[in-house]
Amino acid sequence: MGNLKRDVFIYGKIGSGKDLISNYLQNKGYGIFRLSGTIKQIIMEKKDLSFEQIENGKRMDSELRQLHHTIGDYLGNDETTTNRLKALVNRYAMDMYNFRKDTPIVVNDIRTQNNIMSLFLYLNTDQYDLFRKQHNFDKPAVIFLSRLSEEHLEKINNGGYHYTDENCIKFDYFKYYINQKLITDKFDLYMIFNDNYNVINKKEVNQFKTISDHFNNFHVLENKNLLTDDLQNIINIIL
Repeated sequence: MGNLKRDVFIYGKIGSGKDLISNYLQNKGYGIFRLSGTIKQIIMEKKDLSFEQIENGKRMDSELRQLHHTIGDYLGNDETTTNRLKALVNRYAMDMYNFRKDTPIVVNDIRTQNNIMSLFLYLNTDQYDLFRKQHNFDKPAVIFLSRLSEEHLEKINNGGYHYTDENCIKFDYFKYYINQKLITDKFDLYMIFNDNYNVINKKEVNQFKTISDHFNNFHVLENKNLLTDDLQNIINIIL
């Protein structure tokens, strides 16, 4: 593992490997935060459930998963989550009140295109630059995981689709981010494609490679499987 002290932000669907990376980082001293943290807290207190019961339950219990979506929709969908993302990036979220500001964080549930664009905006601000300098942070890492798990596909096939399940790993989206000057040298971006390319095809992977040819901070990692020893290799690359 390297010596970089940096915040980490992860995009990916259910079963893509977000928790594998974030749990590994937590064992190295990172704080884990979620955009859905407020929603989970409401459900925990309403249903008298532990965090583990919610995480395990929503994977198997369609009613609990629907409650998660209903509360999220009531709170304002993307607007609320992007506001929370801004609060996490800048360390003023309520659940950070007693959290050491000089500790790096991992936010492991970036899910929508609006989340992504907002994250890029926040990481490019002078305010975040100042925070990094004050606490001796390296530039952050933004990770995109391509894997679609059987769990995710089963959810969609059973009518459980929600707007947060949209695939945001699309080459046209990233062309737009570049045209809008949202992708800058203020953060490192890692596109991690699993070994069977079950989100996009090989042609589109090659299109993403053309971006990495022009941006030194845009990294494309192919044929990776987080369930194997590739997890350690990927962590070493990122940190």
